[in-house]
Amino acid sequence: MKNTVFVSLNPDTHTLSGHYFFYDLNLKRACDDASMNFFSLCWSKTDVKNVEATEVFLPVFTDHSWTIGNQGPDGPDQDKINTFKRELIAGIELIKQKVSCDEIILYMYTGSLYHAEVISQLVLRSKNIRAVINLFWLPFYDVESRDFQNRWLTFIRMMGRSLKVCLTVTTIEMQKTLTQATGIRFEVSPHPSTTFPDYTFPKMQAEVLMKRPEAKSAFNVLFPGRVGHGQYGLEKGYLLMVDIIANLLNRSLPFSCQCTARQFVDVKRDDVDSALERIKHLVHFVDGELTDDSFIEMMKKSDVVILPYYRGSFSRRTSGLFTDAIYLGKPVVSLQGTWMGNRIEELSCGVVAETDEPEAFTNAILDVIQQYEFYERQAVTAASIWFQDNNWLSLHRSVVSSKETAFSLHEQRNFYSKYTFV
Repeated sequence: MKNTVFVSLNPDTHTLSGHYFFYDLNLKRACDDASMNFFSLCWSKTDVKNVEATEVFLPVFTDHSWTIGNQGPDGPDQDKINTFKRELIAGIELIKQKVSCDEIILYMYTGSLYHAEVISQLVLRSKNIRAVINLFWLPFYDVESRDFQNRWLTFIRMMGRSLKVCLTVTTIEMQKTLTQATGIRFEVSPHPSTTFPDYTFPKMQAEVLMKRPEAKSAFNVLFPGRVGHGQYGLEKGYLLMVDIIANLLNRSLPFSCQCTARQFVDVKRDDVDSALERIKHLVHFVDGELTDDSFIEMMKKSDVVILPYYRGSFSRRTSGLFTDAIYLGKPVVSLQGTWMGNRIEELSCGVVAETDEPEAFTNAILDVIQQYEFYERQAVTAASIWFQDNNWLSLHRSVVSSKETAFSLHEQRNFYSKYTFV
């Protein structure tokens, strides 16, 4: 039997409250279930002292994934690419010193085409390494533009026929856009919940199903999205949230309504601070970063989850909060034409706002509340449907069984002869 080592390339781990750290913890559990060795080559400053399986988390990467994968049309600094190359090689050598293996599978969730170039060069020079790279940062690029086509079309077509490298995309929307632009169809990677390991799902479903229906006269409307720094800091609709809350709570409602939102003291933005002044007396704020348990408790206390993310890149990007909400039996409201909005319409687990105007979101929220028992049941059904193909075991299987094709290794090496690998 082949001794395979599964290696996650994860430059975005942080502490236990970090989203991507849990990604690797769940991948490790899936590897354990498959009796497969697992290692995470993670961010160099990751605090791994007090977590389970410390020995499999190897802090090697200096830079986060977005410093290479999301740097606009001009791309990342060459120094950062060279650093990633050196640290990747060093990390693999470290793993080889720890365990003997017949095969190494490299998997990068927060990957990009720039990462794929580096990783594929390494893989083609190695007899027993193959790779699966999820193009997490691709939605931030205009794949139909001439500049993108000139830079990437040949490489994408090469990867579409690769023996040892498999590229995946995050959503069916991204898949369609890329296929139309390049003629190459990459598979959509499963999208499991980082919050909930697979083994918790049956119990969670049972708890939701056993909850007795009741006529509600009070509703907690939750806005769990966050605000960030820089140009993408407001893409999750944090300022739109303020207008929605003001619009909703200024209505004459036949029921009691509480709005809950998150507040982030570590992000200082004048536009956000002035906007929050309008609603601070109307809203229950949950401050700062949350532990996993605190986050789940906040979600459980809600009745409706609002994700007012703008179309932009979110027309082709996922949201973990959508998955968390339906897993807990919570209906969702989001914008039509986003990834979340498309899933809501497919699964009937909430209502979409037709425009990004506060009035449209308020009407969608009221539609859910007025038919709450129906949408609550639909959220539970949606969770069951989603989990079937988007669990950690299915992700593990998709990586391990990534399809190899008959394109010759000789041709691939000729293609890469123009590159030098540091």
